[in-house]
Amino acid sequence: MSRDAVYDRRKADGEFRRRWEQALLGAYDALEARALDESLNGRRVKIRYQGKVVDEEVQFDTRTALTLLRMHRETAERVRAQGEATPTDRAGLIRELRERLLRIEARMLGLPEPGTDGEAGC
Repeated sequence: MSRDAVYDRRKADGEFRRRWEQALLGAYDALEARALDESLNGRRVKIRYQGKVVDEEVQFDTRTALTLLRMHRETAERVRAQGEATPTDRAGLIRELRERLLRIEARMLGLPEPGTDGEAGC
């Protein structure tokens, strides 16, 4: 099927468009979860010497981390200004981010989110 045919079908077929959007949403949620996880925990990379793996290291994508910080700066400032309690210790931050990742994963799988009565939200 050609690219034009797919886009034409998306325009003409409401069910096809709805399923397209659901697939896009699932992919978006998966990408968001992965970006957050890699920004927090880094990514394991094999180190090779003369074609053989000799070690591993954890690399962090600073560009993605800075983008995420910029995207959420306004929310963080608003929450701080409201005096809401937010964890400042590393363990608390990691716990909060993991909880958010679990909620994103539940949304992707169509399951009730942990810590809620099935209500959406992150």
